[in-house]
Amino acid sequence: MTSNDFVAHTLLTHSLLTHAIHVCTPTHLHIYTHEHSNRQMLKTAYGSVGIALAAATIMLLATSRSLLLTLFSTTTVAYVLSSVTASLVSLGWTLGFLESICFAILIGISCDFVLHFAHAYTTMEGDVHREERTKFAILHMGPSILAAGFTTIASAAVMNFTVITFFQKFGLILLIAVIQATIGAFIVFNTLVICFGPKNPSKMYDALKEKCSSGNRSQSQTNKDGDSSDTNGDTNGDEENNIGTTANMRASRPY
Repeated sequence: MTSNDFVAHTLLTHSLLTHAIHVCTPTHLHIYTHEHSNRQMLKTAYGSVGIALAAATIMLLATSRSLLLTLFSTTTVAYVLSSVTASLVSLGWTLGFLESICFAILIGISCDFVLHFAHAYTTMEGDVHREERTKFAILHMGPSILAAGFTTIASAAVMNFTVITFFQKFGLILLIAVIQATIGAFIVFNTLVICFGPKNPSKMYDALKEKCSSGNRSQSQTNKDGDSSDTNGDTNGDEENNIGTTANMRASRPY
């Protein structure tokens, strides 16, 4: 190694070491940790929203027994989430630890009102026009939803005057979420069902249930017929054996 190569190698090693020390200073380490935490919180928020939406969709499908109502309900929940997120961004909020926790709770508030309306829509049995079903759902479930929304808004308004930061942020998110959930349930969901709602929401489910029941009944009847045939066959075989035994006894009887 020549002297020039040695000097070049020494300068390169020194520059790399200086860069490593510069990167590992407390300031840069704090910036790196903060960015990493933000990425993890964002990933966790997206994951919680996806899991909650999937669980809400399954619950809506199980309670309403209608794919169309499940689609309308999921669309309403997505509207509530989007509007609340847009409202918080317009207020200058950024995603942090407290905000990610509040977003995980937000899903349950978003699907509460629309779930009650969807269940009330399916209460009437048979083929009923969508306007009658929507009117029935609003008249029988609307006052309860309005009362629940009023009490929740009142409690969220009180939380905005607290000293603890988490309660202030959670109260604001709860306030905006309940207002948007009420608007989504009364306007977005009811508009969708009154225009495109099914006349008999559980028709597909009832047909599938009836088909499964008829299949089970036919299978049971087939098994019963098979058992009856076996029983008759055994009875006929026993009678033939008895007749043969009687004939043999008569043939062997001395005159």
